[in-house]
Amino acid sequence: MTDASKQVAIVVPVYRPTLDATERVSLRSLDRHLGGYDRIALHPMGLALPPEFDGFRRIALSPRRFRSINAYSAMLMSPDFYRLFRDYRHILIYQTDCLVFRDELSQWCDTGYSYIGAPWLRKDRDKQRRRYLAVGNGGLSLRHVGDHLRVLQAHSLNLHGKSPQSCLFFNSWRQGKRLMAHKLASLFQAGRKPAAHTIRRRFDQAEDMFWSYYAPLLDPGYSIAPVETALKFARERSAEGDFPASREALPFGAHGWHKIDTARWLAFIEPEDAGLMTPAPIEDNAA
Repeated sequence: MTDASKQVAIVVPVYRPTLDATERVSLRSLDRHLGGYDRIALHPMGLALPPEFDGFRRIALSPRRFRSINAYSAMLMSPDFYRLFRDYRHILIYQTDCLVFRDELSQWCDTGYSYIGAPWLRKDRDKQRRRYLAVGNGGLSLRHVGDHLRVLQAHSLNLHGKSPQSCLFFNSWRQGKRLMAHKLASLFQAGRKPAAHTIRRRFDQAEDMFWSYYAPLLDPGYSIAPVETALKFARERSAEGDFPASREALPFGAHGWHKIDTARWLAFIEPEDAGLMTPAPIEDNAA
């Protein structure tokens, strides 16, 4: 699928000429722990990047790719996006609201999964954060380039090949109806367009939901890390009572740390970085 000669590149999407305090903390964390890897700033053409991106390779794309969340999601479901990184076996998507706590990137690449992201959390009716639902969030995610390209060339959507997390997801009436609509659309285009093309062009949810729930139905070889493994890779929200209690218990990284459990995350980053921030309240006192 690819002639990749390099193990991994870190891809940082950026669409503004200045960074706020949380973004500066995120980029300091990246530089401190993963500064020895190839780092690529993905940005709109014509954008003057802030100095924090000095030393990054730069890829400029049409501004329309960054104009909305939907446009960004469409980009990350496009084969053209993954072809940009055909020299690499993996890419780590590192949005500017992430943290990393140590260098385990090569080891995670060696796990062999197509996709790893922070597990999503399912809130109960009383709004308590109790259970992890599925893997996972795309903001800090490790993706196998060749596997993603293979999914995007898939010609059929296999309703009988669901992964366990896809089964649970599509058991709901709303998501099951969406799935059947995508199946019917792909059948209508059969022989003219691959099923993956038809689905991604109609897809109206976030791109990480496509990769987490639909990709295993398009390609049975596409593998997603189980929740237990992904919790060691990254966290976004933590279930009640499950926030890491020590530095040794921290995952490789975190996403959305400035929105959720901010004060708890700040306790584990370097003091000079934490000094840039005013701690936010611990969300819900739930974790």
